[in-house]
Amino acid sequence: METSKPQHRQLCLAICGLVRTTAELDLDLKDLEEEGRHTTAAAWALFEGFPKRAVEILKKGRTDLLFIAMALDIKLNSSSAVIDAGEWSKALEDHPQMAEDPYLRAIYGYISSGNWEAIANETALPLLDRVGLALRKFGDAQLTEWLSKQMEEAIRTGDIEGIVLAGITDHTADILAKYVEKFMEYQTATLIMSFCHPRYIDDARCKAWHKAYRDFLQRHKEYILRVKFEQQSNIKSRSRDGVPVNRPPPRQITIRCLKCDTMTANDLGNSGALLTSAPGPSSIMSDDRNQLAVTGGIAGLCCPKCGSHLGRCAICMEVVGVPRSDRPEQSNDPNIRRMANFPTFCLKCKHVTHMDHSVDWLSRHTECPVPECRCQCNQQ
Repeated sequence: METSKPQHRQLCLAICGLVRTTAELDLDLKDLEEEGRHTTAAAWALFEGFPKRAVEILKKGRTDLLFIAMALDIKLNSSSAVIDAGEWSKALEDHPQMAEDPYLRAIYGYISSGNWEAIANETALPLLDRVGLALRKFGDAQLTEWLSKQMEEAIRTGDIEGIVLAGITDHTADILAKYVEKFMEYQTATLIMSFCHPRYIDDARCKAWHKAYRDFLQRHKEYILRVKFEQQSNIKSRSRDGVPVNRPPPRQITIRCLKCDTMTANDLGNSGALLTSAPGPSSIMSDDRNQLAVTGGIAGLCCPKCGSHLGRCAICMEVVGVPRSDRPEQSNDPNIRRMANFPTFCLKCKHVTHMDHSVDWLSRHTECPVPECRCQCNQQ
């Protein structure tokens, strides 16, 4: 097909993954033949411009394909005037697989009419194959008109295959919007758009799908999947210089003092410096530095406001948050090495233990390990 823009067509074929050498095409066709998909292999060979190979493939197929192979061979070796199109149409329409196999109907369409446009309009064929056929067989004006119609149809029906035409444009969001409207399923739309929103496309619908999917995972307590989804979304949102386009989510986990409920953060307004103006003696010295960052014996071990120290493990009686004397990081058990430095709190009695100690204790008891405490920690 003559065209004024051969490079553009070749680029489009490459984007669709349809640029293959003769050896690569031969391997693909052989794989299809081994899978028993002879009509698909024959149609691919016909679309790629190897009609003789298509005849050979059909002859190797089922016995009911032999008639199709003979008809295609006659079509290739004779002029269209010799063949009675009406007789061929009647004979081929009676083929038992014609209604079920779109590739067989495509071959039949070529045999009976030789019209590539009719084959490209066969909606039962994958859009990718039809686009490849149009890029190879249509003229420039015909190709432009056909692609525009297919784009409009994909947006109207919400056909996800239309993304091969839309690419990273607003048309992709339009297609997915119709898809969500039809099927009420936004996971697919969210995961597809995560590759281009907000890095390339800024659309309020994409933000709504992202939030709806995140809330869906949260409602169903899929917390790990939600965190992975957020992490990967932030990774894909980075620009070429590595700057993420997504705004970081607000802090969702904080550490608060069990005594005064102050959030342990780098906030000098909550530090002990404010307590110096209170009348009477005070055990907390004025310090303009953040108490979590100061050097000294209590660095990171006490509340920056009330001075309350971190609790002791109810089992080993060592202060939680400092290196332990039993050196769990040298343990042969990976679970102990992973959990040793993490504290666990009972939300009812507020007693604290090392995580590995807590797991071991609660595997054998239901009550809190603190003497005289009757809290059923293992049944919260």
